[in-house]
Amino acid sequence: MRLYRSAIFIFLLLIVALTYLSSQIEAAPPEVELAGRFISLDLVTDDDELTLTAWPSEQVSLDTDTVIVKKEDNITALLKGRGIRPDAESYTLVYDLNPKLDKVDPLPVGASLRLPKINGGNQLRQELARGRIVMITVDKRLKDKLRSNVEAIASLSPRFAALESSRFVNSGRKQETIKYVQELAAWFEHMQKTFFQRTAKPVRRVTLLQIVDESDILRLIFEQVLAPGQELGREKQEQIQALYKDIVEMIGKWDDVMAGELPSGEPQYKVVVEIRGNDPNKIKSFRVYYVVAGLFRTPIVNPPVRSANFNDLGSGSSATLPIKDYKVWAAQDGDPANPLTPVADLKVRKPATEDPIKLVLSIRP
Repeated sequence: MRLYRSAIFIFLLLIVALTYLSSQIEAAPPEVELAGRFISLDLVTDDDELTLTAWPSEQVSLDTDTVIVKKEDNITALLKGRGIRPDAESYTLVYDLNPKLDKVDPLPVGASLRLPKINGGNQLRQELARGRIVMITVDKRLKDKLRSNVEAIASLSPRFAALESSRFVNSGRKQETIKYVQELAAWFEHMQKTFFQRTAKPVRRVTLLQIVDESDILRLIFEQVLAPGQELGREKQEQIQALYKDIVEMIGKWDDVMAGELPSGEPQYKVVVEIRGNDPNKIKSFRVYYVVAGLFRTPIVNPPVRSANFNDLGSGSSATLPIKDYKVWAAQDGDPANPLTPVADLKVRKPATEDPIKLVLSIRP
């Protein structure tokens, strides 16, 4: 009988433990995908301290609703009214939900806007009434990766600057290259800091990926060159210069915020690519790939270039891209490492008309 009671007691303890763990899993702040971004949610105090509060154990979702902007509307009140803390992160999501929106201050009267909204039950309503608010973070994992890269770059940069001239294949460019990497390290640190402080410019996902990928490359170059007996070859020096060119264009606008105004969205424009060749039926299976110019390498397979792709297959496919310099090519769908066209330069700038930017790629004979 005593053994039986002990078994019952252990069984009840297991039930209590499993119930507790289940409640903790349900209470964990979720990550959701919205407007092509991965959104992390936290419940915080609606003040400068942003003290984390336990997430409700009930079902809570991040949804959207549509509003027609009235003259008296402002983005701060509209977001707060939907349970969302207004800051650079939530503005980023607003711009991605409304690709044609140029700025949130002031809002265009009469415009139809999609806005994020937190939906929940009694627990959430009680928390909001007590002065809590939901703080969103856009693409948190990418920003965590950037932080890790920035910390590594900061520790490796002084060692790189101390390399003897014999470790540079083109020793005449040693000081220039060191200047590039020192400024890159400072700029990456500044970007990461503004993301951490939630004051960064609202950027499109392709731009955030560019920043993270370029910090990846700089970290990799440091780690490779600082290994015993390794040299900085011409290709890597050129890669550093390309990274510098990309980032210097970006950093010039990073803190360009009008006094007293909220940050504007990152401009982006539609690009349409025509693929020409002798076999139109074959072209229908081709995919257009692109990468920011500073991330392109030849050959593109060692290590693989992290390309993105246009929306549809075949000629006439399109993508909406921020203002940058890109490398673009066509290949079989799923095989970007084997271009079937020459790699073309694409400069995305504000067009003179509202027509899409057009680019022609020709299949190699």
